[in-house]
Amino acid sequence: KEEIMTQLVWPNGTVDEPRVSDLYGPRASIETDKGWTRPYHVGQDWYGIGELRAIGDGTVVESSWVGWAGWQVLIYLGIIDGTHAWVRYCHLAHESALSRGDTVARGDLIGIEGATGQVVGVHLHLEIYRGHVDRGSGGNPGSTIDPRAFIQEHLYAPPIEQEDIMAV
Repeated sequence: KEEIMTQLVWPNGTVDEPRVSDLYGPRASIETDKGWTRPYHVGQDWYGIGELRAIGDGTVVESSWVGWAGWQVLIYLGIIDGTHAWVRYCHLAHESALSRGDTVARGDLIGIEGATGQVVGVHLHLEIYRGHVDRGSGGNPGSTIDPRAFIQEHLYAPPIEQEDIMAV
């Protein structure tokens, strides 16, 4: 299968990044009502989004409850830069209307930002996996990569509207 040019948007469905609350990478563990978080943050957190949107075209692999993630949706994005890629949206306010096998287009509604699972407030925790789906454990990030850098690298560039040029 031939790889096509992939263009992504931020999880608010636009080319304007939402407000950041926690970055990808090593951090101090955070105490939640469900225990301590890992010392390596394998995702990126944004807040104040409301409606969560598909960052790109893909196929839903999971749409379910996972203890640490709460209501979550995992989407296969296809082959990007020669490697299989997935995105996981975590802590949704309630179960998504999406089911395994559903297809989404860039900007489609995934769910509503929430505070389910292991959290200290309402936000979106978003993970990107490359090659295979593996969150690792402890300080090991598994196959996750920095979602912010990944989206920035593939950010959709809308066409520039040009005025008609008149030949003189």
